[in-house]
Formats: sequence, structure tokens, C-alpha cells
Amino acid sequence: MVAKAARRLWWRAIYAREARLNAELERHAGAEGCFAWFLSQADADRARRDLDITHGAVLPLFFPLGSDPVRASVDYDIGLIGTWSWPPVREGMTWFLEHVVPRLPPEMSIAVAGAGSEALPEGRIRRLGLVPDARAFLAGVRVAAVPTIAGTGIQIKTLELAATGTPAVSTRLGVRGLDVVPDSLRVAETPENFAAALVEAVRHPRTHNPEVGWAWNEARRRAAVTMIADALAGL
Repeated sequence: MVAKAARRLWWRAIYAREARLNAELERHAGAEGCFAWFLSQADADRARRDLDITHGAVLPLFFPLGSDPVRASVDYDIGLIGTWSWPPVREGMTWFLEHVVPRLPPEMSIAVAGAGSEALPEGRIRRLGLVPDARAFLAGVRVAAVPTIAGTGIQIKTLELAATGTPAVSTRLGVRGLDVVPDSLRVAETPENFAAALVEAVRHPRTHNPEVGWAWNEARRRAAVTMIADALAGL
């Protein structure tokens, strides 16, 4: 999926090679193991189909939260954070800048934090580069945007947004692996719907609700611990 989404020929070749090498390792691991854990249902389905792994389970992933929630004054309407120099993440930013941002009202402020953000095109966005505290940055936006359009596996950024109760708008691919999507996360696929959801979140903001996020995250942590204990007891 990552290889197909890459815009540059050499990146497609590199990702395709990595996919072939990983597939070979997975086949060896599947043949030797008697039980497997998966990070998403899609991974489990592919393993059963391609690797003939019939004994396994999908872990409900959670985020390792600190003891105290982070609270901050609102500095920006819309915030994005990530490693923007990583091509699959950059693809999502390109989609956001080209197709979503032109549909947003000009008065809405957009801040982008993280490695590589300083190299993004100038214009509507404020490029912050690396920030000292990612959670403090997210606590200071009315809504976070997750414009993921490429990649596989679980997105740690989405887990953190859900676990901290941060209002966010994500593509369907951005919430991959979450069997339960919390109310704080809205899913929008098209640029029109994505922009509309962001506008709605800014004009009718929901409060950051770390207590609800903590409860969602803790339920997943307990479920994961129970599943691991049951599997180990069975082995």
C-alpha cells in the first residue's frame, strides 16, 4: 500500500523491496510459531490468508499515558503533528494542503509541528518544527487533523489523540486498527467532508476531555492484559 501511494519512482522501488523482504520473514515466522498476536484485524486477515496462521488474536492497543493530563490555553484552531519528512506521512500532508486547506475559511489558523514541518510550503500554515512537548501542543488546538492516506499498521498519533480526549478529524485510514473509535474522533474521507468536519469542530468546539480519553485507553489496556494472560495460560 505504501509503495503504491509513493509519488516518486525510487520510493516506490524501495518500499516494494521492503515489502518483499518483510513478507519472506513473515512466512518463516508463521511457519515456526504456534500463536500470533496482531495489531489490527486487517493484519490478522492477511496472515490467515497468505501465511496460513490460524491461531492468533488481535490486541486492543492503548497509549502509555502519564499520570497527569496536560491542559493549555488554545493557541490555534487546527493542529497537525508528525514526522513530515517520512514519505507516507508527507503524502497525507500534500493531500491536506492541496485539497483540504483551500476549502477552509481564511481566518482559521493552522499550525503544523514535528520534524520536517519547517520544510513544508509557505502559505496558510504556521510551521513550528519540533516542539518541546507534543501533548502540550495538541492541548492548545481546538481540533487536530489526521490526513492519513497511506501506510499500514496502527498509527500511534491516533492512539494518543483518542487516549488524551483530544477532538480530532481523521481519514478512515488514520483510525485503522481501532475497533472502537471514541466520540472525540470524527472520520471523514473526502476533502469536502474533511474540511467541513474541521470547520464544524472549530466553530462549535468540543472541550478536551482527558478523563473520557483516559477511561477509553484504560479499558483497552485492561483488555490487552487479559487477552495476553489467557493466551499464555493456553500455551
